[in-house]
Amino acid sequence: MIDCEFVDLDDYIEAVADKTISQIFDESGEDGFRQIESAALEEIFEMSSNEDGLLVLSLGGGTLTTPKNVLAIHENATCVYLKASIDTLVENLLLVGYQNRPMLNGIKPSSERPMLNGIKPSSVPEVYPYAQRPAKPYLTDAPTEPTGEEALLRGRIEELMAQRSDIYESAATHILPIDGLSTSAIASSLKSLINR
Repeated sequence: MIDCEFVDLDDYIEAVADKTISQIFDESGEDGFRQIESAALEEIFEMSSNEDGLLVLSLGGGTLTTPKNVLAIHENATCVYLKASIDTLVENLLLVGYQNRPMLNGIKPSSERPMLNGIKPSSVPEVYPYAQRPAKPYLTDAPTEPTGEEALLRGRIEELMAQRSDIYESAATHILPIDGLSTSAIASSLKSLINR
């Protein structure tokens, strides 16, 4: 798809700290995590400036809420905001899970969720790795009204997006709407943006 190195900022932080993001939040709070996140972002930019080739860096949802990070990204990168609707965000989080996302704490994942093509949602990441999963999975026997869990998740995402969407849009070099797109279509669009 795109010939480049890929780094997920949260994965990088977990590897360096030898702790999960949730553990870091529990021990240091959000402010402490944001300091660690800023330092990790600087490290990644320092390492990537010494290498040839393209680096795609996936940021956490709160990375751009720190002004220092926005400045570092503008100085070192092209920032593409993969803009998704609340519906797409909820659908994706229910599909791949959100248990390790501290900003979504308080929402308890349900083991009673409808099955995805006969597969329990908790096993979806193994069965459909993110880059390979179907663009629009169809849930069988899905309720027409949001479940309690889905309603809580939707409410929290709406709250976070109300706080963050303007930040995301103003920090972005490019905005790429992704609703209804497969991962390969998103990658193709990213490649076109990069090659401009």
